[in-house]
Amino acid sequence: MADGTGLQDFRAQYPQYNDLSDTQLADKLYSRYYSDMPRQTFNRKMGYDPQVAQMGSAERFARGFGHQVAEWGRGAEQLAVSGTRATLLPSERDKAAPLTARSQELSQQETESRRANAPLMRTTGAKVGSMAAEALPFLAGPEGWAATAGIGAAEGALEPTAGEESRTLNTALGAGAGVAGRAVGSLAGRAIQPFRNTLEGARDAAVDVLRRAGVPLDAEQQIGGRVLRTAKNAAADNPVFGPSEFPARQQEAFTRAVLREMGIANETEASPAVMQAGRQQLRNAYNAIAARNHINVDAVMDRDLQAIQTQAEQSLNRDDANVIRAQIRNIYDGVRTGPNPGQGTILGDRYAAINQALDRVPGQGGKAPFVTDIRQALTAALRRSASPQDIQLLAQTDQRYGAMRQIERAIGPDNQISPALLYNATDTLARTNQSIYGQGANQRLVELAQAGRLVFGSRTPNSGTPQRVAGMALFGAGGAYADRRARGAGSVEPWLVGLASSVAGPAAVRAVIENPTTANALRQWATNQGITNAATAARYLGRIGGASTAESAIQRRDIPLSDMQSQLQ
Repeated sequence: MADGTGLQDFRAQYPQYNDLSDTQLADKLYSRYYSDMPRQTFNRKMGYDPQVAQMGSAERFARGFGHQVAEWGRGAEQLAVSGTRATLLPSERDKAAPLTARSQELSQQETESRRANAPLMRTTGAKVGSMAAEALPFLAGPEGWAATAGIGAAEGALEPTAGEESRTLNTALGAGAGVAGRAVGSLAGRAIQPFRNTLEGARDAAVDVLRRAGVPLDAEQQIGGRVLRTAKNAAADNPVFGPSEFPARQQEAFTRAVLREMGIANETEASPAVMQAGRQQLRNAYNAIAARNHINVDAVMDRDLQAIQTQAEQSLNRDDANVIRAQIRNIYDGVRTGPNPGQGTILGDRYAAINQALDRVPGQGGKAPFVTDIRQALTAALRRSASPQDIQLLAQTDQRYGAMRQIERAIGPDNQISPALLYNATDTLARTNQSIYGQGANQRLVELAQAGRLVFGSRTPNSGTPQRVAGMALFGAGGAYADRRARGAGSVEPWLVGLASSVAGPAAVRAVIENPTTANALRQWATNQGITNAATAARYLGRIGGASTAESAIQRRDIPLSDMQSQLQ
């Protein structure tokens, strides 16, 4: 057993003692087996340091980071001493002796540092800290094979040496490992890439539209990718915890966002009562504007109404055409004649009465489009007659009325607004080259429809049976294996741990994927070059294995592992 590796070797051979801390295990071994040896010697040979055992993970990380930086400092001084000694002229040989002595001193310091820091650097926290320090040049440096090889060579050259170790070999190993690490990183980047969706163009804009509208999105919807989609499907319907409630909350938020576009606030379903209230609210807005602004019956209005009547007579049967003719006549019957021929106005109360009459017209027989055209002609005349302040309010009301017309076509049987149906409603309007009540399309509604269709896709439930069964089996097997590795022979029955893991694992994955904070953080990571940095870090991990320096052998008294198990009984 090598000096400083006793605890690790013992745990590897007897994993049933892994439930003991390093302090507990070292104390038992010392008191029952090596009490005749000085405790400090025993600790050194067993790779145990009481101070390290008491450190938290953060302190170990910081010390590991600092240790690596200190190692580079020592290596840099070794380089400086070697370089100075190599440039000495024959006449300056008297200066070589101090440099040689300093070089030997630095080598001895490195040997002692490795021995003293061995317990610390075997901890996970210190290893991660050291890795973080070595990763920084790769993360901050330029991309490319040559740059990666150069960074690896520089780190290899700065690695301090002890005894007969070769700095040239370290430099070559560093350069080679940097190149190899870049290749590994490319493969790692391909493994990471499925987490990233095409976070640009239409998809990225759609995610932003929904988030601004207050619609919660899970990680798969924000980032996309095969890995997240598979994990989401595998964890979809937990047999114990039941189906996820997230899709229902998301649908209600989408419905609430869409209803806001027709002036309805804080409603999560488009029920008949809600839609009727919204329709009445819009009617009241029109009537209020008309009450403040008398409608001038001008030549444009006369022309629009005459065109509607002519088209109705050409398109409808006689009875239905007569209904449209009667509604137009009703408008002119309510005109207050002005002092000059051809002038007249429609007062606010008369405007409301005309619209009430239009509401009572049955839609059968193709009359509905002509009723809509009459309303548009009236509203256009109101717009030409209104004050500047009311013109702006009228434009907003027009937008909301147009949104209502499209929303009515997108309401599903559950009183929720379907993104697919809403997209079809807005897309149909665009294809037929219609306008929405005189002011063009409600752009926010169009964006919501497009975003919902793109991000949500089909709302048909995905049974996910293959993924779910595979996911549960994977979590179950993983949980049983982890428990066995951690607890050894004293583990809980593997089938019980596996069953618990197969249920709790998918539920935990679902909670993480559906958590808005997690989803937003992952998207920020993806959009801020997080994946590129992760691939760079992966390249660094590939370089670590090749650039590590072997520890020199030191004299030791071996502690046999045989029979130790019986000594601890």
